[in-house]
Amino acid sequence: MEFRPSIEQWYGLIAISIAVAWQTFRALRWTFRFLLSPLAWFCVQWLAAILRRVFPSAAISEFEIIFALGYVTANIVCMSLHVQNQTEAAARSGILATFNLIPLLVGTQLSDVADFLGITIHIPKIIHRWSSWMTLIEGVIHIVITLLTRGLNSSSRETSGIIVS
Repeated sequence: MEFRPSIEQWYGLIAISIAVAWQTFRALRWTFRFLLSPLAWFCVQWLAAILRRVFPSAAISEFEIIFALGYVTANIVCMSLHVQNQTEAAARSGILATFNLIPLLVGTQLSDVADFLGITIHIPKIIHRWSSWMTLIEGVIHIVITLLTRGLNSSSRETSGIIVS
């Protein structure tokens, strides 16, 4: 019997993996930087320096680069793993857009979340920023695929759902 987890289970597994990776990154940051792989850390710093030059108004840290790569990769994996047809891709993008709204709903209490987790306010702002971008991108993907597969000749209920999303 083949184990085929649902998209929610994949998303939960990847979210837990990101949390574990973040804690590991936080705990081993200095060890990684000086002992294990100076070349890899140099590459991350080099990428951050290039991004700072390209986007001078944006303050991009090494943590944000690693977090963003992991977050975008997790969403891409959840969007593309075992997709059978366009309808399933549209459904997944809608579900993931909804899941990515969860960190955005905490946006008004970022300082409380940061105090509770014992971190600076900068990290919840990074999570808030990247989850909003992923929500926007996946919402657009959902709308485009739905319009391409069903067209505008849908019922009034479906058309209103497309307009709302």
